[in-house]
Amino acid sequence: MPVVLGGEHTVTYGVLKGYLNAGIRDFGVVQIDAHADLRDAYEGDPLSHASVMKRVVDEGIPLYQLGIRAYCEEEMQTRKDKGVYFQDAEELVPNNIQSITLPEDFPKNVFFTLDIDGMDPSVFPSTGTPVPGGLGWYQTLGVFESVAKQRTIIGFDIMEFAPIEGFHAYDFAASLLTYKMMGIVERCAFDNAE
Repeated sequence: MPVVLGGEHTVTYGVLKGYLNAGIRDFGVVQIDAHADLRDAYEGDPLSHASVMKRVVDEGIPLYQLGIRAYCEEEMQTRKDKGVYFQDAEELVPNNIQSITLPEDFPKNVFFTLDIDGMDPSVFPSTGTPVPGGLGWYQTLGVFESVAKQRTIIGFDIMEFAPIEGFHAYDFAASLLTYKMMGIVERCAFDNAE
């Protein structure tokens, strides 16, 4: 199972294109992010980090967005036009929602993409575009586990981490987050097989 660590969020589209090019099409994407990333282009670039999820839905891949708190009218219209499911931060965070329920028609296989800025800057200030009001550590892991219990995780990534020189706690936290997510996938796959 691919576990991808990256900087620029457009890396996710490359990974998903790999699935599509290999003939794997029956999957959806669940995204934790501060930003919707649904612009058709950003500063003229259709392969910008602000456009990566637009490329995903243009491929016909179902999308469920979590924790978004920065978006524009164009992105809201894309959500409507493409049938994007979402639970934004204004619902998740104040209510401390620890698990979600995916729609029945959402694919059984899921690629999970976690933009570090989807988490609150008090947890991860080590990103290029932090936005206050994000998910906490345990909330992020809880939401991820709720998805893994409902569906088969076929891969995940952690994007937009930007180390801060001299502050190694964030580097360690990103490593630990990856490790914990891998453990959740393994544990849920074992539980689902029983």
